Amino acid sequence: MLKPTPGASIVVFGAGAVGMAAIMAAALSGATMIVAVAVAVDVVASRLELAQSLGATHIVDPAHQDTAQKVATLTDGRVDYAIDATGNSEVLATAILSRAPLGTVAVIGAPSAGTTAAVDVNFILNGRPIVDVTAGDSVPQEFLPALAELEPARLRNRHLCRLHGVWGYCR
Repeated sequence: MLKPTPGASIVVFGAGAVGMAAIMAAALSGATMIVAVAVAVDVVASRLELAQSLGATHIVDPAHQDTAQKVATLTDGRVDYAIDATGNSEVLATAILSRAPLGTVAVIGAPSAGTTAAVDVNFILNGRPIVDVTAGDSVPQEFLPALAELEPARLRNRHLCRLHGVWGYCR
């Protein structure tokens, strides 16, 4: 789905399981700036620490920092990919506003039916796509075995296996 090039900047909003998976994928992409942003409803220090161990180069804790301002400072206002893994419409609006011209927003978190996000329409014009990602846009029967085969040094899949089992694909 997203195909970041080496050197890209990626901001992952949400430090839950889906956000952590996005951080690991970003680390594999060769992105040089990977910012993990916890959200106000689940600010857990250990999640931010885990995000860094999985590849986040920076973390933002909204309990102690203005999220939009800190992301803009860290990325010099150039967010190539903003990933919303929260399902929170206010966070989605922040993700949309944070990206650079021609930057992409990926919506992974699923909000409740009927949820809307208030966004200045000018931030979705001029080639700034918003895409949805369902199940990683992959075929699980093909993707999970391939993921399990990645070198542990490249992807912390052994950590996931230890914690979550990953459906029997871990060796």
